[in-house]
Amino acid sequence: MKKLIAVVVALVILVSAFGIAHVAKVNKTRYYVEAYCELQGDELVFTFHGAEFTWELENGDKIPKGNVVVLVMDNNGTKGMLEDDSIISYKEI
Repeated sequence: MKKLIAVVVALVILVSAFGIAHVAKVNKTRYYVEAYCELQGDELVFTFHGAEFTWELENGDKIPKGNVVVLVMDNNGTKGMLEDDSIISYKEI
């Protein structure tokens, strides 16, 4: 019985470790950054590191009350090319 429990525990640990490694691999293109936010018409304009990104407001999108937000960005698998990155989501600080 103890061997069976040990085998089950070992399998659970192995599967969990694989799942954690897979999650890390899937999200390695994402990063977080603080940005300055301004409302311009029906768009939010986010500025950081001298670059501007726009987010077209849709139903359900919230307009931040403050001017500083955290962006979840995707680097599209490229390094050092901020211009081709895209915003996944934003959250008010």
